Amino acid sequence: MDDIVQASIDDTRFTMLALSAFAIASLVLAGVGLYGTLAYLTSQRTQEFGVRLALGASTASILRLVVRECCLLTGLGAALGLAGAIAAARVLQGLLYGVTPLDGLTMASVVALVAVVAFVAVGWPAWRAARIDPTTALRAE
Repeated sequence: MDDIVQASIDDTRFTMLALSAFAIASLVLAGVGLYGTLAYLTSQRTQEFGVRLALGASTASILRLVVRECCLLTGLGAALGLAGAIAAARVLQGLLYGVTPLDGLTMASVVALVAVVAFVAVGWPAWRAARIDPTTALRAE
């Protein structure tokens, strides 16, 4: 009897594993993409950060500036992602067991997870921007 039950849920289990793998891959890609975008944006603003630091800005204010930019990008991405998830929820309704397609707790958990990944991704570019030597930044072209 156990073999019959196992065979009856094999297709559903495979679909679940495939969707989970794609979800993890998309989360990693979102983190890498956000890191790359923020690293590029902070490197383009090296002279601005150098001027700010030379004029007396604290490293905390530079960190806040970069983290604020991360929050803006993350918020925009979360809004677009939620809109896409709501649109796709009806298509995936047949694969869900025990939850509604628009489960608020699940949606909030995913947004919180993406926010955590975003704050981890912003760490290195923000730290690097706050540690720029003003004289080197002002000489850079």
